[in-house]
Amino acid sequence: MDLVMPIVDGFDLRRRARAERPDIPVIFVTARDKETDLTQAEADGHDGFFRKPFDGDALLSAVAEAVARDGRTRQG
Repeated sequence: MDLVMPIVDGFDLRRRARAERPDIPVIFVTARDKETDLTQAEADGHDGFFRKPFDGDALLSAVAEAVARDGRTRQG
């Protein structure tokens, strides 16, 4: 998810999503260059944090790892 979106920011959306499903994978993508964003993302957990422009292969790898981890968690 992006950090900057209309109505709700990425951090708030992550909180809302994880309230419903604590194990949901979250990958952030942002054009902002604020170090505090990474610090905040790390404090609450994430499965990837990418600043634009980003390496497409690295993003795909993070998505694959998050999906695999989520599948293992669900099978539990």
